[in-house]
Amino acid sequence: MSPEEQNLHWLMELPSTLAKAGRMTDGWKLGMALRDYRDGTPLEAALGLRGGPRTALVQSRYTERNRALFEAWLAIPEPDLSPWGRSVRLEQEVQRFAQMMWPVWRDMSCPPEGASAMRAALWEAFRTGLKIPGTARQLDAIVKKEQSLISENDCSCWIDADN
Repeated sequence: MSPEEQNLHWLMELPSTLAKAGRMTDGWKLGMALRDYRDGTPLEAALGLRGGPRTALVQSRYTERNRALFEAWLAIPEPDLSPWGRSVRLEQEVQRFAQMMWPVWRDMSCPPEGASAMRAALWEAFRTGLKIPGTARQLDAIVKKEQSLISENDCSCWIDADN
């Protein structure tokens, strides 16, 4: 594939890549970035993707992995655990999954029927091919970041409770 064809392919995938990475989802921001590109700014710089398409793809995979780990954390079937206790439990589950489940499930196109929500989420995280954090502290940091992203994007303030 020629460089021009690669750029065209990348541009066609751009909206979904940006949405997955949680970047430039506002139409006006994308419009400003494209205006800057038209005015001579390199496309990657205009979009805030310093490393180009490959960096955007990797960032998208990190976003997928982190979201899946957060979903696994939420799906731990022990409601009385503290947030830190959930992270410790997730560390144990990640280790167990890596040793026992992933070697068997890695070639599957989806988690097996009957897999718990936690294990299905771990399958999604492992499927990204990225290194999975192995300590409760690392997992807790990811959970806190995901929680902050959710509260930043919380649109409940837009809902008029009277209507």
